[in-house]
Amino acid sequence: MPEIGTSLMAAAMFLMFLQPLFLSRSSSYFGVKKVFFWSLFVQAILYPLYPLIAFVENSSVMWFLLCTNIVATRMAVGASFMGYSIVINNSVPAKYSGSANGLGNALSAIGRLFAPTAFGRLYSWSLTNVKGVHQDGLGFPFNQYFAFFIMGLLSIATAILVLFVKTSLDETKNVNKPKCYEQLIE
Repeated sequence: MPEIGTSLMAAAMFLMFLQPLFLSRSSSYFGVKKVFFWSLFVQAILYPLYPLIAFVENSSVMWFLLCTNIVATRMAVGASFMGYSIVINNSVPAKYSGSANGLGNALSAIGRLFAPTAFGRLYSWSLTNVKGVHQDGLGFPFNQYFAFFIMGLLSIATAILVLFVKTSLDETKNVNKPKCYEQLIE
């Protein structure tokens, strides 16, 4: 289906321009913690919408809604990555920020490694529960929507954890620059 690739490419083109503008301005205006929290909340709403888009009768409207949902979801995911990166950087002294970022990115990569397998298996299992397609299917909410609901619930759980992050981590750290730095910029 080349339409799926085209929709992802169209979404990526919008994201190239929207993400740098939106993320930097929103985190400066609202604060990192709020942007982090609301991005997770938006993801919790958007993930279950993916299977619902298939019910739109008009093909043009369906692809427009799919592209819009992809852009909005990717913006929210980008804001989440930005949020956790800034929180990690602001929660450790400057001399440990490289190690903290390395650990955070390593754990994130491990999550991205196992998530497709886990949710792929969950989605495959949920397809066996579609009533009317499988005789012994469990039906809603364990049908094709189940994996998307779980993704939304994980986003809500993470958003609740973000509520416990100190607001002081929103502030930019005042890092003492070495004297040679000032000589370089003169």
